[in-house]
Amino acid sequence: MKSIIFSLLFSIIILFSLCVAQPIDSKTYEGVYNIIIKNNYEDSNEKVVDYMYNLVNKIVNSNIKQFNDQENIEQFGKAHQNNSQKSYIYKINEYKKDMWFKAYLNEYTANIVRADKFVVNCEPDARLNDPNSKKVEYKCRAQVKGFPCCKPNTEIFSVDADGYWGYNEETGEWCGISPYFENKYTYM
Repeated sequence: MKSIIFSLLFSIIILFSLCVAQPIDSKTYEGVYNIIIKNNYEDSNEKVVDYMYNLVNKIVNSNIKQFNDQENIEQFGKAHQNNSQKSYIYKINEYKKDMWFKAYLNEYTANIVRADKFVVNCEPDARLNDPNSKKVEYKCRAQVKGFPCCKPNTEIFSVDADGYWGYNEETGEWCGISPYFENKYTYM
């Protein structure tokens, strides 16, 4: 009887430590994350974008004290204000039902975002966060996404969050027209 009680008590302690008592490790990575979402629902993309903005901002605001670098998250939020409200997410691009965002998260908040029904991927932006990466000199914003820059005087075919786009009929590829810029809190 004692061995059964001991076994049961031991199992409860192990289960508790695995499920409930794990502390949030706020010392893990925090910074800019890429979030890719897919709108597989009937909602318009505009509704899904609003939903993602509200979701991420609510998650970050609810956990703001868990961020190690309060100055960086504060500056990121101010740099991406929306209607005078700090925003910790911004949309980069949209193609049909796929959308790409960047957000300032830590590992804990990123795990919450990953659980959302629209989220396909939520990972740290390796290009921005790798201290060993070499500085790449981009000529246009499209190069960041792997597209070439357009030739001078290319006609503007489309405009989105990444700027102006042209189309190279010779190669059958989109090309970027907008020049590349980077500052500390906006990467594109």
